[in-house]
Amino acid sequence: MISTYADAGNEDRLYDPGSPHMEKFNYDPESAGAALAGEDSRMLSNAATVTKLRTLLATADSIDTLAERNPHFSLALPARKAPARSRRLGRLL
Repeated sequence: MISTYADAGNEDRLYDPGSPHMEKFNYDPESAGAALAGEDSRMLSNAATVTKLRTLLATADSIDTLAERNPHFSLALPARKAPARSRRLGRLL
């Protein structure tokens, strides 16, 4: 979901002239979408949930564990590339 957030009905929001995401992430919809997913998650979550998620995603080990346990998190990339990609997207949340 993180890497496909732009494709999940959010492209208009990313390309909106008032949105900083696409320019900030060098017009990479995957990264911009991940950042938008994080922004939306923060707006929809209470403070305790945001704190727990930040703690969970604070380390590369946590993100790597998510990638290893959930094949959709790393989207079937070659194993040597999946952790780096997962860490990059996880940090954007």
